Amino acid sequence: MSLRAALLLALASSFTACGQGSPDVPGVIGDAGDDTSATDAALEADAAPLEPFPVVRLACVGTSSLAKDLPPGEPYGALEGELVSLVPPGTKGCPEDPDHLHLQVRVGTKRYDVAVNIDSTSHEPLGFTTKSFGPAQPPQGWAAETFDYPRDLGIVSADFEKLDKAALLARLMKELSTAARIRVYGRAYADGTGLHNIHRNGKDRDGGLLIRRANASGDRFLGLRFATDVF
Repeated sequence: MSLRAALLLALASSFTACGQGSPDVPGVIGDAGDDTSATDAALEADAAPLEPFPVVRLACVGTSSLAKDLPPGEPYGALEGELVSLVPPGTKGCPEDPDHLHLQVRVGTKRYDVAVNIDSTSHEPLGFTTKSFGPAQPPQGWAAETFDYPRDLGIVSADFEKLDKAALLARLMKELSTAARIRVYGRAYADGTGLHNIHRNGKDRDGGLLIRRANASGDRFLGLRFATDVF
């Protein structure tokens, strides 16, 4: 399923869950004597809230223990997996640096590194935004997908809150503290061990984090932009 189709489906789920619309159910319209109990049961099952994915936290691993099989050529795309480690700056023995919050995402038995910017070269505050969606569950692993904030999320630069380095790190740590499964949009490292550019890049190459079932009702997207990105 393409990213755009998945987001449209998620938005449709959110729309229905909020009570602003109801799904058309083919084959239900008929005589008053029709048995609709099966349909009613299906609708009740669809309306039932989904439990959040279980949170798993593991000790982070060094670069030598990361998988190295993301596609060559540093393509943009999406990686779906379990968020198993949060690695703030200063963590020893694992990929880390002063300008990023590093995440480690597990897909099966493989581990990948994700570098999320918390600072810029100019040290201007980054912009941060969130958006909620209905729950979805695509397969884990890499997907070659394009992604664009205005097109796929309907957001522009004015929708972002400016946060300095310390505030942004604290906000990301809080948002991700209970995250279990996650979808990361970004650019693959040259060595295939992970992703970076987890922010607005433009021209269908935007990055971000989609937390699966941030609560029982749906998913939550976290987006970032630099001060120079106006769109």
